[in-house]
Amino acid sequence: MKKALLVFLSVVSVFAAKAQATFTTPADTLFAIMNSEGSVEVYNNITPTGASVTIDWHITYQNIPSSITSLNILGICDNKTCYMYSGSNPGWNDMHTTKEILPNDNNLKLFKMLIDAESYPANANGPYYITVMLMDHNSSYMKNVTFAIQKFPTSVSSVAKAGDDISIYPNPARNEINAVFNSNIKTIAVYNLIGKVVSVYKVNGSSAKLDLSNVPSGIYFMRLVDNAGQIVATRRFTRQ
Repeated sequence: MKKALLVFLSVVSVFAAKAQATFTTPADTLFAIMNSEGSVEVYNNITPTGASVTIDWHITYQNIPSSITSLNILGICDNKTCYMYSGSNPGWNDMHTTKEILPNDNNLKLFKMLIDAESYPANANGPYYITVMLMDHNSSYMKNVTFAIQKFPTSVSSVAKAGDDISIYPNPARNEINAVFNSNIKTIAVYNLIGKVVSVYKVNGSSAKLDLSNVPSGIYFMRLVDNAGQIVATRRFTRQ
């Protein structure tokens, strides 16, 4: 009996060890407040507690209306790519696996929700929720994180918001894209969907023609930065 009890306790301790936290996230729930232009990015970075980890993840709950998914403006991103949820069958239940996350990657933005605020429906106030289950690929440890979306009504104002006088064309673009802006813009940076800088352009005056010949096809964000280093506006475009 004593031997059997010892074996049982050993088995319990093995499963307990497997369930120990192998990674952390800054929060269990994060809110995206939809009252701005450009792209809204809500980060919940995954940090290994010891050795490197690979994460399997999938969405376990969401109440996002079709008025949002029909616009291809919402995605969940890991360190591999962004998965945009759109159409009548957006793939909410698909399982995804990250690339290996190293312990020294904890300053990188490795897991986020991405929303194109410029195209966000005016009457989609929310709150809406997306719950994601994160699972260590090599152990039994898992945790749930939730992204919440809330749009608050804004009062009507005649004051122009920063970035109202900025436009880009053509969109979609092929080998080049034009940007028209105010004279305070000094730098334009192009980012891919996982937040990596693809190209940086120094500009003068109030317009620029940007060469995209070395940029792969896909969806990108153009960030316009003033002479103080502040992001004035973000614009989304497609490179065909």
